[in-house]
Amino acid sequence: MMLAAGLLLLLLSGCSPQQVQAKQQEARTREMSSTAQLIASITPEVEVNTGDSEISSGTAAAANSLIWGSKPNLGPNSEDLGKLAEELRQVSDTERYRPTSAPTVPGVTRMGRLYIYTGDCSEDFVARCVSEQIAQMDSELSAKSRQVVIDSYYTYTYTYSVSVRQAYSGDDMVWLVGVGVDQTAKEEHKT
Repeated sequence: MMLAAGLLLLLLSGCSPQQVQAKQQEARTREMSSTAQLIASITPEVEVNTGDSEISSGTAAAANSLIWGSKPNLGPNSEDLGKLAEELRQVSDTERYRPTSAPTVPGVTRMGRLYIYTGDCSEDFVARCVSEQIAQMDSELSAKSRQVVIDSYYTYTYTYSVSVRQAYSGDDMVWLVGVGVDQTAKEEHKT
């Protein structure tokens, strides 16, 4: 199933340059805010923002890159580990997801991930998979507080954002889901 995520790209293979350009012009993307809302509603343990314009722009950029020929490089759980995810991070101004390194300076660290699912996956299936990924991220991210020096420590809070797009051409379709994680570090002084 993960290998079939490039289904949209198969439309473009084996064609003359004129046919490829015509098929690319027929391909479109659309925002799926209802799917993003569904993800937020079935992930009650954490706050999920569906209105993050930067993650939305990054997801749209990844979808457009897919249409114009960038191939997915799927890892475990349908996460893209290649150029499409890099496009999302560049446009959304996020970093690569790193669950084991907590920041040691106050402020917000933004991380981004991209998941790709084939068109034969239902909206409910995509929402459940992404909800499970968000729950897994929340469980594996750094502890909520960490000792830094004798008289101070950092507390961490996490907020998540999600944007869902479909890339489609004719009857063929691919789901692209951008997930953002804002990790806020605040220095606390022991009293």
